Amino acid sequence: MSRCSRSGGSPALVWRNWAIAWKSKIIEVPSKEEQEKIANFLTAIDKKIEVIAQQIELTKQFKKGLLQKMFV
Repeated sequence: MSRCSRSGGSPALVWRNWAIAWKSKIIEVPSKEEQEKIANFLTAIDKKIEVIAQQIELTKQFKKGLLQKMFV
C-alpha cells in the first residue's frame, strides 16, 4: 500500500501539502569562512582518497606479479 493511500490523501494533495511546507523552510547558508573550511576539508578527503586508490592499484599490481611468479 502506498504512502498516499495510507495517509488518506490523494497524491496531488500530499504533493501540495509538501510544497507548502517546503516553501516555508528557510535554508541557512554558512558564512564564507565556514564554506572555505568545508571546502578545504573535502579537498583533504579527496586527496586522501586518491592516495589510497593509488595504494590499492599498486597492491593489485604487486599481487598480480606474485601470482605470476607462483604459477611459472
